[in-house]
Amino acid sequence: MGVIKSAMADAFLTSMWVFSMPFLRILTLKIVDFLGLRPFPLAAFFITALLVSLMMFVFTIFGNALGGATFNPTASVAFYAVGLKKDWPALSMAVRFPLQAAGGVVGVKTVLGVLPMEYKETIK
Repeated sequence: MGVIKSAMADAFLTSMWVFSMPFLRILTLKIVDFLGLRPFPLAAFFITALLVSLMMFVFTIFGNALGGATFNPTASVAFYAVGLKKDWPALSMAVRFPLQAAGGVVGVKTVLGVLPMEYKETIK
């Protein structure tokens, strides 16, 4: 896949990841309330861990479907620095990393635009 297509896929996946994170907290609270586990804070921790694991699994599948896109800029830099991704030249990293950061900004701006007011205090 070309450098520009890879970078655009990274930006898209990163924006979707950042967009979904505030809803993780809201979903955890809804599940805890539904199950009646509000008095047990450890239950919320395990539900959050389960949801994050599920989201990482789903986003990894999406990333593979997009030709190897990644949603974590630090993982991209670490894999490049260690040399695990031989098909990622320095130019690719120079293009992908800023677009991943821009994708994160787009995700935050989108969340702030669509998140209901009652939940904006929840994500602080």
